[in-house]
Amino acid sequence: MAPRPTETAERLVPRSDVWLLEAGGTPPSDTTFALPAGEFRFIVIRNGLPDQAAFVVLEFPADAFELPAGTPVPMTVRVRPGVYGIDFSTGERPKGARITFKYARHFEAPLAAREHFGGDAGYERALVVARLQDDGNVLLLRTRRPHVNDVGAPLDESGSYVVAAAK
Repeated sequence: MAPRPTETAERLVPRSDVWLLEAGGTPPSDTTFALPAGEFRFIVIRNGLPDQAAFVVLEFPADAFELPAGTPVPMTVRVRPGVYGIDFSTGERPKGARITFKYARHFEAPLAAREHFGGDAGYERALVVARLQDDGNVLLLRTRRPHVNDVGAPLDESGSYVVAAAK
């Protein structure tokens, strides 16, 4: 049996204490959809043409919503300009859902982060999924690395999710 992936600790930091992962290329389009409650679903949001590489994956287990099976659960995903990030909204709180950003393409480390971490590789190792808070802070979420160039975390409420590294 494979060992459980290492997971970072959750912590709250001021917005000024993180570097967001910048995104190049053609960004994904914003989208609205409805999932049927009671069914397992993966939602893949892809970059625009020409490459259409995966940008973010949302995973919803069958029991993510405490609603009768088949009840439509409307959701909206808006891509945050210039960074690996989305604004996710739904009227229901998902449980057991996950968000995974896939940044193998269009990865752009901020210059100051490159200098601080000694290059792109050091910065990349420090990346986690974070949720922007209304008070100007950033909640660095319990993040796993399911694959190279992927970071994933719980998706347990509506909000702004980004890929970031603490300074």
